[in-house]
Amino acid sequence: GANESLAARRRARVPSYRRAGPLALDAAGQQRLGQRLVQDDDARPSRKPTPRPTHRPTLEPTFGTATCGQHGKQPIDCDKWDQGSCGNACCVVDVAIPWKDVNATYRELVAYLTSGGGDGRFSKRGDSDDAGHVSPDDQGSYPYQFAPALPWRYTTSGFHVTSGGFSDDLRFSVGVTSSGGSKVRMASISGINGALGDLGQNYKTLRFLGDGLHWNAPVVRYGCGKR
Repeated sequence: GANESLAARRRARVPSYRRAGPLALDAAGQQRLGQRLVQDDDARPSRKPTPRPTHRPTLEPTFGTATCGQHGKQPIDCDKWDQGSCGNACCVVDVAIPWKDVNATYRELVAYLTSGGGDGRFSKRGDSDDAGHVSPDDQGSYPYQFAPALPWRYTTSGFHVTSGGFSDDLRFSVGVTSSGGSKVRMASISGINGALGDLGQNYKTLRFLGDGLHWNAPVVRYGCGKR
């Protein structure tokens, strides 16, 4: 009667594989279903993504701070957002200092790091590790034994801690030039695990340091949002 006809129409609207159960799917159908489930699972984000870079800093003065991305503001030089160029976010730059020789440049770099720098958040790393290995900053004649010779007379390292408490690793190579001046290769890499975006912090740290020492503007060599 009417009830039987209504039940038949309801059954007709249900896909056949659901009426008969999963075993009704042939091999190809089961494979497609499995692939869809895997894709759906992979598509679910496991963490909140880094905000998309705008590359539009507010151009606000830094007022002695070298920190980007705090309180929703982006000071000057925070526009070079890196997205994991070194596994973590990083920035590598070169700076030419033609008016100082390599020894003077190294000394003022070390003095800046050990003093805390312009925001009081820089520090210099020691020349030995926990295992007792010693590696001094002064490379002596070692770099000049290569063919061609390496320019880097001094290599040193340090840290910068942002006002938000993030510690970044700093590396420096201070070298000679043919004109008698000097040059510095500087690198900053985000210290926290899984930094797939730095809000422009690594470049900002290096630029802030260079500006504090009245060096020339840095030239980006790697990372720093360069693609």
